[in-house]
Formats: sequence, C-alpha cells, structure tokens
Amino acid sequence: MYFAYFSVQKSNTSKPIIYYFCGFPQKFFLIAYNNISLGGAYMDKYEIFKKNINKLINIDLNYYKEKQMKRRIISLMNRNGFNDFDEYFSALKSNKDLLDQFINYLTINVSEFYRNPAQWHILEKEILPKLIEDTGKPLKVWSSACSTGEEPYSLVMLLSKFF
Repeated sequence: MYFAYFSVQKSNTSKPIIYYFCGFPQKFFLIAYNNISLGGAYMDKYEIFKKNINKLINIDLNYYKEKQMKRRIISLMNRNGFNDFDEYFSALKSNKDLLDQFINYLTINVSEFYRNPAQWHILEKEILPKLIEDTGKPLKVWSSACSTGEEPYSLVMLLSKFF
C-alpha cells in the first residue's frame, strides 16, 4: 500500500514549514521541506551533508532524531577542528580513520535485555495479543542488527509468556 502525507505548519518566520512524505508504510521519504525540493538549487548544508553521507556509507540520517543527530555530528566536527559540513564531508571522503570514527560515533553501541521498557510493555500488552488473536498461527520473528543478542533473547522470553 502506497501513501502520501502533506503537512503545513506555521513557523516563527514568514514562511510556513511544509513537509511532504511519500512511500510505503515500512519506509517513507522526505520529499520536500520548507518548499525546497531535494532536487532544487538550494538546500541547507546539513541536508546536503545527510544526503552525501547516505551516498557514501548508506546510512540515512533522516531516520534519526534530527536535533540529537545534528548536535552529535557538530560536536564531533568541532572536536576534529571542522566548522563546516562541506569541509567535514570532504575530509570524511578522503580520511578512512576519520570516517571510521564518524561511523562509530553515530551508531548506538548499546545492547541490553528489555532496552526501552515502555516499548516492550506495549509489545506485550497490545501488539502481541492482537497479532496472536488475529493470525491464530505461530508467529515468525526476526531481529535485525543485534550485537550480542540481548534484544532477540528478550523477545524470546516475552514470547514464552504466550506460547
């Protein structure tokens, strides 16, 4: 099923903030922001940086909380003596050690049992009972990108309450 979403919000400036998302429910893409098309002549330097990072290392920074991610990247840039996204990206392309540092800094290296308890509670009390009731069949579960296994083990322990 394909969807499109369009939103206009008032802003502190004279220009309204305009968002346009489209895609499939599992993935969506920000097509335009503040009336600036991704193919347009002008984009914020951070937006260009995110697009370039995605091309370079296949990590889409749009899927992360923007304020938090931008703050972390700026902190890392400053720590390495860069004040500009363009300059920093050029250095990332040519310096493997700097690029490795960037990737390690961005990724979440946390793995623990029942991490984010509120999400596990919703899964246990709302989502799993509904899935089990609606399907009437055993569930097939896949956990992607697990480091040391705490997340899939947590899922198995939770599912053992139902089966």
